[in-house]
Amino acid sequence: MDKQETVTRSTNEKDKPQNANVEAVPKNMAVISLLAHCFLFVATSILVFTIGGYNYFIPDEMRLLLRGLIAASFLIVTVGMYRHDKLHKYRRVSLAFFAVATGIFLASIFGGWWLLIPGLIKDSVEGWALAKVAEAVPIIAAILLLVKLDGGEAHALLLVGGNKKRSLVLGLLVAPLELIQFATMTGFTLNVGAEAIGAWLPWMMVFAVSNSLMEELMFRGLFLQRYAELLRPKTSLLLTSVIFAIFHAVLLPFMGLALVMAFIVFTFILGWIWGSIMQKTGSIWGAVLAHAVGDVLFVLAAFGV
Repeated sequence: MDKQETVTRSTNEKDKPQNANVEAVPKNMAVISLLAHCFLFVATSILVFTIGGYNYFIPDEMRLLLRGLIAASFLIVTVGMYRHDKLHKYRRVSLAFFAVATGIFLASIFGGWWLLIPGLIKDSVEGWALAKVAEAVPIIAAILLLVKLDGGEAHALLLVGGNKKRSLVLGLLVAPLELIQFATMTGFTLNVGAEAIGAWLPWMMVFAVSNSLMEELMFRGLFLQRYAELLRPKTSLLLTSVIFAIFHAVLLPFMGLALVMAFIVFTFILGWIWGSIMQKTGSIWGAVLAHAVGDVLFVLAAFGV
């Protein structure tokens, strides 16, 4: 009996490492697949949002051509994914990138109308507000139209449905976090009075509503659920937050390295919080509200110091 037990124990010990290796292979492959997907989506986001979108290192005359090429490329890729079963699961993400790239391209073509307004000062609160409207309308329209053509409805972007009341309450509760950014930029010291701020307020609201709705659709409304279908909700939340933070590196020429690095960290935290609200409530509007508060304070800091 002792000899038999020894043989059995020896056999089991030999089997354990083999079983562990068999289990480790799928687990390792899953991790590699996850990292590969994240790298692909981050790299694609940089291509669409930064290189083809908001950049200050490509000459103006080349920017329109580049944006058109990126939009056309994603059209071809998206059509190909619809036609190939093996790539079919990626079609909704590809369509989302195509929608953003198309919106940015259309904004480049039709977004300059505000410059034709007589007497308008470009670098003013009014100028910023009208420029943002001119930019946001084509992008939002492209997103809504292409999602609609794909058979999706407004609830696919979290614009309708969900717990809107809870979303707005949560958005209102986290909005005071924006004062951290405001304090960093201003030290709570402004060089303008209440009268000037009152005159700016309507234009700041126009800027804030346009920008917050546009960016929440671009970074979370479009992608939060689509990434979750391929990865996991928590991974999707992390991924969209990282992409949202990286996007704000475009402010480097205007803010300096130290301030931009702090801003990137802060926008990552905000992106995580806003995305969490959207996932918990199924509504985009709390994130839009909190984002809009931050944009109002950002414009006030930009012109009030």
